[in-house]
Parts: sequence; C-alpha cells; structure tokens
Amino acid sequence: MKNPLRPFGLILALSSLLLLMLSLSIGCSDRSETSSDASSDTSSVSVSSSDADMTATLLEIYSKQDRFDRLEELIPVLRGLTASQVVVIPEVLELADLAYREDARILMIATWSRHDPKAATKWAMRGEFVEFARSSMFDETAYRWALADPNGFVTDMDVAVYSSRGWDKAMLRAMVRGWYESGQPQLEAFIFDMGRNRDDRQRAMSELIRVKLAREGADAMIAWSGGLSGDLNYKQYARDRLAGDIARIDPARAVAWCDEICDRDGDSMVSWIAGEWAEKHGEDAMDWVASRPNSIASRIGARSAYRKFLLNSPDRAIAWVEATTKEQRSNPILVGPIDMFVTQRSAKKMYSVAIEWAGYIVDERTRNQALINNTRRWLRYDKEAAETWLAESSLPENIKPFAYQRGMIPNSVYKTE
Repeated sequence: MKNPLRPFGLILALSSLLLLMLSLSIGCSDRSETSSDASSDTSSVSVSSSDADMTATLLEIYSKQDRFDRLEELIPVLRGLTASQVVVIPEVLELADLAYREDARILMIATWSRHDPKAATKWAMRGEFVEFARSSMFDETAYRWALADPNGFVTDMDVAVYSSRGWDKAMLRAMVRGWYESGQPQLEAFIFDMGRNRDDRQRAMSELIRVKLAREGADAMIAWSGGLSGDLNYKQYARDRLAGDIARIDPARAVAWCDEICDRDGDSMVSWIAGEWAEKHGEDAMDWVASRPNSIASRIGARSAYRKFLLNSPDRAIAWVEATTKEQRSNPILVGPIDMFVTQRSAKKMYSVAIEWAGYIVDERTRNQALINNTRRWLRYDKEAAETWLAESSLPENIKPFAYQRGMIPNSVYKTE
C-alpha cells in the first residue's frame, strides 16, 4: 500500500535540499561571501545587465518544465545577483505564475533575504500560498531577519497585527534560532512572556533548547534548566523537553539526570526520555522504561516508545514483546505496548494470537476493547469463526454487542449501580 505522506515528505526534503544547494552556491556565510573562487560561468547575464534583462532571464528560467534544468540554470544566476539587482526578484514574482514552481520561488526568496530579510519575509507572508513553500521561505527569511535585528523583528511582527491565531510555526522557530545566534539578550524573557499562547511558548522553548543544546552541550543545559524562573508548568516543560532532546543524542546522560531528580521533582521526564530514545534504540528504551516504578509518566513513556519502535523497526518491536516473561507482561507499564502488539497481530489476520496476547493486558477496559477490535476485523474475514469465538468467549455479555458497532466501548457500560 502506498504511503499517502510520501509525496509530501519528498517535497519537504527537496525544499531543504534546495536551501542547502543555495547556501553552498551563493554563500550564506560571511566566509563564503568573501570567497574569490567564483564560477567562471555563473550565468549568461553579466552583473551590468539591466533590471529588465535580468527580470526576463529569471522569468525564462522559471518557466522551464524540467525541475533539474530549471534549478541548474537558476542557482548560478541568483549567485551572480548584486545587492542592487535583487530588487528584480519581487518583480519576477509579480509576473510569474505562482500556481507552480515552488522550488524556484524558495530559492529566489532565500536570495532576496540575504540583502533584505524583512521585505522577503513580508512577501512570503502575503504572496506565497503554498504552505510548505512558505514554511521553507520563513526558515531562511525569518532567521536572517532575527539574526540581524531581533528586537526589530518582534516589534514589527507582533502577531496580533497579522493573525489572531498566533505565530506561524516555521517563522517562530526560525526567529528563535536567528535571535539566539545573534547573541542579543532578552530571548528567554520574550519566550516566557508568550504565556498567553501556550503552544507558541512551548514551540519557541523547544527550538531554543534544540539550538542551545547543539552549541553548549548537555551538562551546561542541565545547569541552565535548574536556574529557570517562572511558573511550574514553564519550568517543567523546559526540563522535560531538554531531557527528551538529550536522550536523542546521549541517552545515558538523560537517564543519569532522571536518576538524580525524578524521585524528588516528579518523573514526567520519563515519558520524554523513553519516547525520544526509542527513535534509534527501541530495545534499550523499552527495557529502561519497563524497569521504572509504575506511574502515569512510565505508562505514557512505554506507549510512546513502543509506538515509535513499532513504526521504525516493526520486526524488532514484535520480537521485544514476544521475548518478555509472563511476569513482565503483568506489569501495568506494558499495557500500552501489549495493546499495540495485539492490534498489529490482528491486522496481520493472526486473530488467535491476538486473543492470546490480549489476555496479558491487565487493564480490563483496554483488554475488552482490544478483543472487540480484533473480533471486528475477524468478522470481516471469517464471520462464522469470529461469531463462534465471540459466543463462547469470556467477554461480559454487555460488551459482546460492540463487536458489531463502530467506535470505542462507552464508559457508561462499566458504571455500576
């Protein structure tokens, strides 16, 4: 079966590649801008060409059907643009057909942002209607604007002026990255003051933690998190997010940190560590979280970790559950993973195996739902066998009819008089 997200993922990957190509070709760093190693054949248009000629050239390239031909010709022309020539880009975009050629627009806007990131950002906001393209543009334009003038950026981009829904996600992340790399103060104060919009504040904090961790290292960041001020939710989110990010690159350090503070300050970071750790090391993450004391965070962490493990390495994830002992299967922390294991076996038409393993789910409601879901699938495949099992099963009589209905078993079924 085709993955419906694959084309979209391919487009996003292409956008990132385009920006990387642009960085290498036209020079996104001071070092590359001062390089004298310019291509001997950057374009057929000299820097003395008139704006009209340059506009015509860019429009001609923009109209080319083949993507690789288009980009092969576009990049050297963009590389050769001077600060005075960049003014042709908005004119080109005004004349171009914006219904397609997102790759070319992303490169043009990125080039524009090297000289006038504010104007390039504003154009992306109002002129680009393809969401993934606009996000790719913001990743460059908002970053450059904040890098050059973070206070001017946030003053001008007061989201109340532009939207009642809050910050654009890509713009906010790029702004935080640029502000941090600018070295200008007050970024953390700005993020804290975003408290009226919890999603924006958490998104901004996540990006800050990501870039700080990459530059400063785990130990420095752990010390930083201990000095945060503000409300409990703010500090806890920062700590948990940091623990998860550390687990991605150094799970042993994340676990050691949890050993130091989880008993004292609460174990909410357990779910973050397990979930991020499982991206690459599913068995280790599952072994660790299953060994933790039973808690809400441990149960959430086990479910999150196993979901990622099953998605990334299904054969290994199945083998991990099958290798557990009966004693381990009775651990409430493993309710979520065993439930997902049952669902996977049922989806493979292994209905009897699913029934056997559902018996290890210690939570009654989760166990009943797993058995009902398995029966629904079985009824579509072999109605007679499924109905025979259902009639003889130990499921409560008031639960059995839900095998013929959609949705979850309602909580009211379990209410006692």
